[in-house]
Amino acid sequence: MNINKKIFRDSFELDVPFDTKVRLVKGGFTGKKAYIFAAGPSINDVDFDKLSKELKSNLVICIKQSYTRVEEFCDVLLMNFCNFNDYEWSKIDCPVIWTSFENNHSDIIHEKGIKCDALLPVVENERNNFAGLSKSTAGKKAWDNFNRLEENKAIWGPGLMYELAIPLAINSGVEKICLVGWDIGKKTGKDDAFLNEHFYENTNVSMKTKITDIEVDIVSKSTIHLKDWLQEQGIELTVTSDKSLVHCGVKRENEWLKKRV
Repeated sequence: MNINKKIFRDSFELDVPFDTKVRLVKGGFTGKKAYIFAAGPSINDVDFDKLSKELKSNLVICIKQSYTRVEEFCDVLLMNFCNFNDYEWSKIDCPVIWTSFENNHSDIIHEKGIKCDALLPVVENERNNFAGLSKSTAGKKAWDNFNRLEENKAIWGPGLMYELAIPLAINSGVEKICLVGWDIGKKTGKDDAFLNEHFYENTNVSMKTKITDIEVDIVSKSTIHLKDWLQEQGIELTVTSDKSLVHCGVKRENEWLKKRV
């Protein structure tokens, strides 16, 4: 295993406070890339045979079920209890970091024997309406929140991409963040909340969580500002997806997608 990846994994599995883990891995992937995998439908279009060579020496962060596509390369699995899928936790050999927004989440982790190398409460969260979401990291474009990992809390994104994935990538010193399968959502044109589309069937999934067009809109519109802010920090942002609502001003790296015939 690449030494940078081993140090990253071993550090997050240590029995020490989360802020200590964050400091141990700070700058560990300087000059490298971070591949962040999400569970959008477009991940089914990725040619992993081509992409795998990129994953051997770069940081690989998986959000929930995307882990099943790149588990041999995954350096950290990020989890919450939205659209929860249980695993054979004893077979997962990378660190697992959880966010919690309900008091009973730590009890569930303990009772189910779930692998958990850190559990961070989601803070500064509001109601999932326009007024509330406007106060989130995406809504406020409060990108300095990404530098608050050492507070041992997850600042409301909404979602793991903004709460943990991108902050961890930045902390690791990468010069490029590649988002794979982050489609954000598919707007319905209605006011009602709906179940978002994923690359997997909605079977063996509990705590199914709905989103709204408002959330999709706020997050998708924030991404061009995210790209500009990251660029100021010396970090390039790209996305691999032909379905993503990430702003069109963010570069597409669709050479990793399967060729259609």
